[in-house]
Amino acid sequence: MRIKAALYNAGHLEYGLVTISFPIPQEQYTGTIKMLEALDIGGPRARDCMVEEIEGNIHSLKCLEGRKVNVDELDYLVKRLDSFSDGELAQFQGMTVKMGLSDMTDLINLTFCCQRATVIVDFSDLEQVGRDHYLALNGGCASMEEFKAAPHNC
Repeated sequence: MRIKAALYNAGHLEYGLVTISFPIPQEQYTGTIKMLEALDIGGPRARDCMVEEIEGNIHSLKCLEGRKVNVDELDYLVKRLDSFSDGELAQFQGMTVKMGLSDMTDLINLTFCCQRATVIVDFSDLEQVGRDHYLALNGGCASMEEFKAAPHNC
């Protein structure tokens, strides 16, 4: 999964805008940071990159538009999300919207606990919906007997 973020220095609009693909490949990291340094942003600890636009298939990250972010935190967040299954991405996006999150720290923290949310994207198999819900409530594990009985328990 790739996203693109258009970033700029809010204090110096005349420096222009740069679009970066995330996650940043290791071999491109140094060059990317130098490109940001030319705009006087991209510090290792500062949230100094203003987000103009986020493009990609993680629509909930649009909440970062108009906010200052740290490039390394954004890279870390996208790397975490890159390891998610489609179901986990749906859980992350659903919880981001439900909780009204827009802070980078909150978004990163959510990647560690959103798997306990039930997000239904397909109502065609309600038995499977029940099983998925049961697993979400129980940390993703159940005995075979519990799993088979799960739809009846929900």
